[in-house]
Amino acid sequence: MNSLTKFLDLNFKNFTHTDSHLEVKIIESLDHAEYEVIENETLKGCDFRDLTVSGSLFSLTTFDHVSFEDCVFYGSKIENCTFIGCTFKNCKFEFSTVSHCNFNNCNFELTRWSYSTFKRNKLSFCQIDEMAYQFIDSTTNFFWETLPPTPSSWEVALASKQASSLNATEEERKPTSFFEELVQRFSKAA
Repeated sequence: MNSLTKFLDLNFKNFTHTDSHLEVKIIESLDHAEYEVIENETLKGCDFRDLTVSGSLFSLTTFDHVSFEDCVFYGSKIENCTFIGCTFKNCKFEFSTVSHCNFNNCNFELTRWSYSTFKRNKLSFCQIDEMAYQFIDSTTNFFWETLPPTPSSWEVALASKQASSLNATEEERKPTSFFEELVQRFSKAA
């Protein structure tokens, strides 16, 4: 897996300066640096795969049409950030906090949340799969033109429930909605 250092190097390697000797020194020092705080940055049109972000703080950062696939956010804090047209596919959020962020036209597909919080965020025109919707609390987040997912069949609903409960604790396995309770009852009867 890639690390956060590689994640940031992709952006800073585009750094230009009139003194080419200075540019080389900055690029070399970035290759060996460790990053913990990313603040007031803008990332546009990036695709990140197999990226591990660990112990980092993202604050006041804009992600514009950024794709995260098979990425892990571990022990990180994402606050006051803006996500525009971003995709989170098969990503894990473990021991992380996402708060006060704006998600506009984003897609959450097969995202998993373990011991993480997602509070005081605004989701506008987003597509959220069943697993993410189960985790994202509608009482502590604001939804605008974002509808809960509708399974196409009982088989899809049961598969989604089983996939989300594989790594869940006993407390997380308790049904949180009427629909989940129905799925649980039907799966016990089968």
